[in-house]
Order: sequence, then structure tokens, then C-alpha cells
Amino acid sequence: MDRGVIVKHIWEDEHLVEFECTVDTGVFCGTATCYTAHGKLATFAGALRRFATAFEGTAIFSAARADGTKAVTIEIRAVDHAKHTVAAVKLVTDRGFRPDDVARLEVQFPIEAAAIDAFLRELGNVRGRGDYAFLRAAG
Repeated sequence: MDRGVIVKHIWEDEHLVEFECTVDTGVFCGTATCYTAHGKLATFAGALRRFATAFEGTAIFSAARADGTKAVTIEIRAVDHAKHTVAAVKLVTDRGFRPDDVARLEVQFPIEAAAIDAFLRELGNVRGRGDYAFLRAAG
């Protein structure tokens, strides 16, 4: 996998959509799944589109179980006055056989405007099982 983050649609019913998120920074990598309401990815795409017009504020996709497991958070934000932009990704797995058997990963990597544009195009095509969008890390 290239460095960045992939959001993949893996399952849905009339109430929920399940996404798998895989992130790879070249140093750290991980995968987690999350359940969310229909339309939440489109809401994130709208927020990201607004962010990309001025590189101000944040665009956040966040979904998790009530206990904080099976969690995915992707936050896009500028980090300085020059509007250098990063993606901050947090992943939490489902519980294993023991209650404390949960893996967590938090990473941040730089992204460029062209990568946001490409990610937005791909997000618009995530409609069914197997569809995915990729946000490429800079560098």
C-alpha cells in the first residue's frame, strides 16, 4: 500500500454502514472497522470540500461504538499559518477475548491539496461493498 489512508465500504444494511480504515505512514500502519449511519461519509466529504476552499477549520469523520471500540476518526486540518495540511487518524479495534484486549493507533501525516481533491472524487464513488477512497500522504 502507498502511504496514506484508505476508507473502504465493506457491509451495510438498512440501518448501518460498516467501513474499514487502513492507514500506513511508512513507519506505523493499522486497520480498524467502524459502523456508522448512512450518509455520514457524504457529510464528511461535504465538510472536506468546505475545508479545501480556504484550508481553515477542520473536516472530521468519526464513528465508534458507545464503548469507544471499533472506532475510526479521520481529521483533516491545517497546522500553521502557511496552511500546511495534515491528516490525523485514530483507530481502535474491537475487543478481543479479554476486555482489555483492544489495540489503538494514532498517527498524523502531511497531505497536499491535490491529494484532497483526488480523495474527494473517490469519496463520491464510495456507494457499495468494495468501493474505497484513498488519501495519499505527501512526500
